[in-house]
Amino acid sequence: MSENQLQLHQDLHQLNDELLWKIFVKAQPKVVARCRLLSTSWDYKLKSTSFLKEHYDESRSKTRSLIIGLGYPPTDRVSNHFIRLFLGSTQQVNFVLPRPNWFNENCVVIGSDHGVVCFRFTAGDPNSRILIWNPLTLKERVLPDDSPRHCCLSMSIFGFGYMKDSQKYCIVHVFKCQYKEEKMRWTLFQAWDRSWNYDGTIDSGIVKLGNKPIVQDGRVHWLGWEANPDVVPSHIAVFDLERRMWHEARIPEDAKTTYHSLTEFNNGVGFVSYQNSHMKRTVQVWQIKEDGSEGLLWEKMIRVSGLGIPHNPTLFSGNDIISVLDCSGGSVAANDTHRTDLWVTRLKHKKKTVEWLLHNTWQEDISLTTITMHSESLFKV
Repeated sequence: MSENQLQLHQDLHQLNDELLWKIFVKAQPKVVARCRLLSTSWDYKLKSTSFLKEHYDESRSKTRSLIIGLGYPPTDRVSNHFIRLFLGSTQQVNFVLPRPNWFNENCVVIGSDHGVVCFRFTAGDPNSRILIWNPLTLKERVLPDDSPRHCCLSMSIFGFGYMKDSQKYCIVHVFKCQYKEEKMRWTLFQAWDRSWNYDGTIDSGIVKLGNKPIVQDGRVHWLGWEANPDVVPSHIAVFDLERRMWHEARIPEDAKTTYHSLTEFNNGVGFVSYQNSHMKRTVQVWQIKEDGSEGLLWEKMIRVSGLGIPHNPTLFSGNDIISVLDCSGGSVAANDTHRTDLWVTRLKHKKKTVEWLLHNTWQEDISLTTITMHSESLFKV
């Protein structure tokens, strides 16, 4: 222990537990991680579920970043390279996973919840696996992938999240093996069992789910479509990880416009609808909440007229709209190279101003494969 660390330990050790709690809850996640090393009692207290939950709620807005996955056509979902953009400072870094040799495989980001990211790697389905990783603590866990044994030809969608007020996470896999099947099926991985112990069927008219779910309080939310290829989604589908139950609610007609996405909003789930026609530019944001009876309550939170969102997908960070766009171009001449540009913008809708957060250029054909909002935490894997 260094002299400065010893002095810090002696000064803080004289404070009572309640005051120490208030100090550490306000501290940056990296600071808390270092302080765990100074005392056995601190290490114990700063790993409790109640502290980690309160600390995450306090710090999540301060440590938000975008994990942007990039790949090479013709794939539109698997990633070969990641960029991490910190929204508070606009600092960008290469996001290097702990298993660099796995980048010979296809990588898909399943999701991020409470500071932990879930990846799926496939080097041919029999050898696929799932990686759970906390980029702050650098802790990781490799899990088995259940999907290869189901031969999911029609649909294969994953969701990852922690149960409410818990350090226990689950992964749900929703799938159809054949296009002609009327019912979807699901399997569930629980961290404490370390296996895919639960499964069930879903009696639903939904034929398609969006591949970017939003997780809140142990519930995974997807956009759902009744017909394929309908442009406008018809339902919000929800899977409760703790109760292992599925329910869905119809999207109100007055919430639908031209383009739609789910986003984290007000530390909950938001539904964004917008249109960018010449005659009408409108952005609407609805807060979605459970009503206690397998339904959803819809509350219109934001409506901005005369202002459009330039591209999809769309995410919220506080009151700001974060949009990401990739644009590929180049001549078809044999000796000309392709060029790909990536832009990330922050739209401050109250002031109606736009801030450019990131612009990268590659002299090759690269596609944007995934965008994941991430906030740092000390949650276990």
